[in-house]
Amino acid sequence: MNKIFVRLARDYRVIRAFVTRARFIYLLLNLYYFMIKRSTRIFGPVFAQIEPTDACNLSCRLCIVNRDLANSKYGFMDPEIFRKFIDENSKSIAFLVLYNRGEPFLHKDIIQMIDYAASQNIFVKVSTNALFINKDIIKRITDSKLDELLITLDFPERLDYADYKGKDTFEDVVENIRLLMEARKNMTTPLISLQLLLTRVNENKVTRFKELAGELNVDQLVYKKLRINRKEESGYLPEQEKFVRKSYLNNGNKLSNLCVRPWISATVLWDGTVVPCCFDAKGEYELGNIKEFKMDNIYNGNILSYFRHGLLGSFNTIPLCARCNLSNYFSNFNHKAG
Repeated sequence: MNKIFVRLARDYRVIRAFVTRARFIYLLLNLYYFMIKRSTRIFGPVFAQIEPTDACNLSCRLCIVNRDLANSKYGFMDPEIFRKFIDENSKSIAFLVLYNRGEPFLHKDIIQMIDYAASQNIFVKVSTNALFINKDIIKRITDSKLDELLITLDFPERLDYADYKGKDTFEDVVENIRLLMEARKNMTTPLISLQLLLTRVNENKVTRFKELAGELNVDQLVYKKLRINRKEESGYLPEQEKFVRKSYLNNGNKLSNLCVRPWISATVLWDGTVVPCCFDAKGEYELGNIKEFKMDNIYNGNILSYFRHGLLGSFNTIPLCARCNLSNYFSNFNHKAG
């Protein structure tokens, strides 16, 4: 399928999701409340990030799950809890990201979860390492109602991939991408993006990544700036400043202390815990649990309202936000047509 048609079809589905039930009104109102510094009685969320599982089949070097949560018990979201959340919030949610920590396709019910959310005219995006348990999942993905699939190949060469990911499965993933593109050949869904992680070993291999993406015929390229969690990991950062997040550059530039996320989005971990955003990878800031409370009660509860109030004052009043390197989130990604 022509890449232009695929991207236009994706854009149409995004617009349709926001127009459905006038969800854009909720977005505009929440943005207005953000601008006037109102921290209570917020509509929404309009964007949601739900974690199907925190289990993963790779061992990436800088992954917080692999390093800091390695001894934790992995879990999988109860599909009934997921459907209940979608039912209660489909009036406001337009865009659903079905991944956070872990590999989504390890969840045995992930396709049903995708299709259920999509049946409510919600745009659904999933990120995967494409190291699937079996080939059957490929056809199930292309037959599903998934709108967008981001594949985190991250490295254009096998040895770099194996060194960072902890497994020498580069060729397996490349073959899976080929099979995905072949299965989706005559369709416009899902849009398939290929991600390059900008590290020191990758910064001079962008051209090779483009060549590989061209060979695989994916719809879109995504360049992601590396996130580190410890000072000793700084050696992984690229030498070229344009490939580094601003928060890591010691150039005296002041980062914005405004974050709109608590006004428009929600992040839910596999066990139902609601946290401020994906940066809270350890689930330290529990705002409530969707098993016990409706999202509206959590979204306008005292804890999240206090959290918003703290953001409206000084960025450093909340330790999580003080160390955040995602204050200008969208500058950490660069999308290019394939």
